[in-house]
Amino acid sequence: MQHRASAMQITMDKEEKISSRCEPEVSRDNGKMITSFLPLISVLTLPRVPALDNMCTEIIRHILQFLDYRSKKMLRGVSSTLKNRVEGCGDKMVHYWRFSAKFTTDQLIKFADEVKTVIGFEVRDGTDDGVKYLVKKHPEILMFKLRRGEFGTMFQLGSEFTSNGLLQILQFCGSTLRSLDISVKNITGENLSEYKGTLPCLENLNMSYCYQLTDKGLLQILQFCGSTLRSLNLIETEITGENLSKYNGILPCLEILNMSYCTQLTNKGLLQILQLCGSTLRSLNLIETEITGENLSEYKGALPCLEILNMRYCKQLTDKGLLQILQLCGSTLRSLNLFETEITGENLSEYKGTLPCLENLNMFCCRHLTDKGLLQILQLCGSKLIFLDISETNITGEYLSEYKGTLPCLENLNMNYCRHLTDKGLLQILQLCGSTLRSLDIGCTNITGEYLSEYKGTLPCLEILNMRYCKHLTDRGLLQILQLCGSTLRSLNLLKTEITGENLSEYKGTLPCLENLNMSYCIHLTDKGLLQILQLCGSTLRSLNIVDTNITKNNLSEYSHLRVAS
Repeated sequence: MQHRASAMQITMDKEEKISSRCEPEVSRDNGKMITSFLPLISVLTLPRVPALDNMCTEIIRHILQFLDYRSKKMLRGVSSTLKNRVEGCGDKMVHYWRFSAKFTTDQLIKFADEVKTVIGFEVRDGTDDGVKYLVKKHPEILMFKLRRGEFGTMFQLGSEFTSNGLLQILQFCGSTLRSLDISVKNITGENLSEYKGTLPCLENLNMSYCYQLTDKGLLQILQFCGSTLRSLNLIETEITGENLSKYNGILPCLEILNMSYCTQLTNKGLLQILQLCGSTLRSLNLIETEITGENLSEYKGALPCLEILNMRYCKQLTDKGLLQILQLCGSTLRSLNLFETEITGENLSEYKGTLPCLENLNMFCCRHLTDKGLLQILQLCGSKLIFLDISETNITGEYLSEYKGTLPCLENLNMNYCRHLTDKGLLQILQLCGSTLRSLDIGCTNITGEYLSEYKGTLPCLEILNMRYCKHLTDRGLLQILQLCGSTLRSLNLLKTEITGENLSEYKGTLPCLENLNMSYCIHLTDKGLLQILQLCGSTLRSLNIVDTNITKNNLSEYSHLRVAS
């Protein structure tokens, strides 16, 4: 049988012809987090430390004891001299192999005999005799990945790899394996009760797209590796989670759990999973599941480390369920994705406390979100929020006059396609965040811009403004907007607006930072108006889009430095 892998190019080490680009997805080494090495390695690799090449060998050897494979790679990259010094201490590069050619069984066996070190490898068919020989020959393997064959934009899964094949591989290298990726459809996991031993080092387990994985099989797998597992990926499996109450113990190290598109996952199952790992979980991904969240009031304890929660497309999520979830993790949450859920936000006044760490909130296409609900949400998280997406909602913005305080950290605000947003509402929103805003998207709204003459102050940080398809935007409104942000604006999108540009001679000041200007499909734009705009722009303007306008271009000869699309 032949082996085919991705067509990825391999960079080979000159001394041993080993791959230096294929790295595992593990995040720890010898029980120490990679982040603990970064301050040390950043100092060691500073260009201003020329004496590093002459460092005492004993000191180098001592340092190497505290570095993971990535940090060692960085250290070796400082200079060829230091690379030789590191290897002189007996520390060669970790070796990860991806096969970029076809291998027969004999060739793979020969490869296994000749290569000195195989820390990790990727292969298509794990039941082949050559692969079994390779695994047996190299018990030092830390990462095994069974890749899906790629054909065009479609994926063809390894059809001959089964639970028996997985069992055989684990028999050979299970005691040292740190990362296991078996994204194939035939794995059930149920026969792993025959495996004698544990997976005492396994930290990363990816079983996404294992369509035949059963709850019983998952339970058996966790019995082997649950005590060390840090990352678990079960994307698009049929797991319900309901039998995990039978698991003996907890998952004391699990930090990342991805159950996106697990359409069979139940509220009861999620509760049982969280009972096992809730105390350490940092990232939870539940995209397009049937979770309502309403039974989480039964959860004993909190989710004291959870920072990232993704519930995109969770159509069954309720306001009550969201409230219960936030009661568990609100104090630590940094990113919350509620993209296209049915949330209104109106019952969050019942939430006890705040969301003091929340920086990213995505409520794109939450069509049931109300102005009152948005107000209640912002009352909880407004002090730290950096990114807010409420595009394609029915928000008017007018209710925010009742908001107490400001949004002092907000830098990115997306209100694209908010058809009910009013000029008054926009004014009230800008009163809350105008001093820090860097990017504002109000495309496809009914904004005229004329109400902004009442805005007190400027938008001193705004660099990106998107007003495409704002068909009610007037020349006067654009003038007032530029009075607020013209001095800092780098990108301005006015695609398909009714702008003529002819009143901009009234603008006091220039557009000294503008680099990109899109006025395509502005059928009312005149030559005179365009020239007035260009006269405001500084030498920084690089791109001008006037496709499908009535511009003659006769007067653009002096702007030859521009990249003009017309």
